[in-house]
Amino acid sequence: MIEVEIRAKLDNPELFVEEMRNRNAEFLGELIQNDSIYSFEKPGDPIKENTIMGRIREENGKVKVEFKEVCRERGAALEVNTNISERVFGERLLSKLGLNNVCEINKTRNMFSVDGFNVCVDHVRGLGDFVEVEKMVGTDEETEKAKESCIRFLRDIIGDVKLERPYGDLLLEARKNGDKRVCLD
Repeated sequence: MIEVEIRAKLDNPELFVEEMRNRNAEFLGELIQNDSIYSFEKPGDPIKENTIMGRIREENGKVKVEFKEVCRERGAALEVNTNISERVFGERLLSKLGLNNVCEINKTRNMFSVDGFNVCVDHVRGLGDFVEVEKMVGTDEETEKAKESCIRFLRDIIGDVKLERPYGDLLLEARKNGDKRVCLD
């Protein structure tokens, strides 16, 4: 499957959650996610387009290692993941593949399902509040239509939408601009 996602900054996450309830969205739960992002770049350098990044995700006591295609423009990416018993195994694997730990992303995520979309309201440490709208598709041909439907869905709720880059990119940029709280040295 291919994940198509968009994200936007939220000024008022409580109001957005209220709108999800008004639309009879199914609340899927809250997660605490701590991600270590790995790439072939040096720590602090931007992750290049059309490459593969690695991620170790700790989520409510479980750990998994993931590989994700970096496709910012398309908004869609192949993603493969597997559960691992300990974080250290993922760190060793990604290191042996030549990937460097470039960024940490820590967030609280509230998840909803509505109208065929997965909707996540995220509070990202160092960045603030965001919404992600996701849709899974089976083929590359379906990605543009799915991205457009995600944008329409979000615009219907919050009006004019400025789409944001992935959290890792935003955190790396903040780090580059001198915010030492958000990424690794």
